[in-house]
Amino acid sequence: MIKAPSFSLTAVGAARSIGGPPGPAKPLLLIFHGHLGADSAFNINAIVRDQWPTVEQLAIASVVDLHHIPRYMRPAVELTLSAAYRQAAKRIPQNLDPTQYVVILPDWEGEVTAAFEMQERVNDIGLVLITDRWILFDSYTGPDPLAAVVKMVADALNEAPDAAVNSNIPS
Repeated sequence: MIKAPSFSLTAVGAARSIGGPPGPAKPLLLIFHGHLGADSAFNINAIVRDQWPTVEQLAIASVVDLHHIPRYMRPAVELTLSAAYRQAAKRIPQNLDPTQYVVILPDWEGEVTAAFEMQERVNDIGLVLITDRWILFDSYTGPDPLAAVVKMVADALNEAPDAAVNSNIPS
């Protein structure tokens, strides 16, 4: 078993810290992407939520690698991220808390992205699944993240707590 790297990032729109350990008391799916991967990240989130609709089953967060943004540009990017959060939050059913279902984590320094070896996600997606015990369960980078994410989450939610790690991320 490989422990997931420690991290803490602040969610856009909720101003709450996400990360661990200890992390949430449920598996956490991290979707790594750059600014061009936002639509793909939304589609992945929607497909996963179709099969596992509640945050009690699975937490999902988008980690946006923004290390290349100069400091003087951050306020403008923060406004753009806030607008993206509000737009996505409108799609969440009224009876649900959008701060639980739309979790956008700006990685301003790129440290979390690097810790999970998900650098250079400009217009593609990287996925990492962490168990409720902060163990790396699996990771994926490749041409078909939609198929990979469904299998990854299904395997994780059906595995015993001490399941072997399938990750290619070193400890």
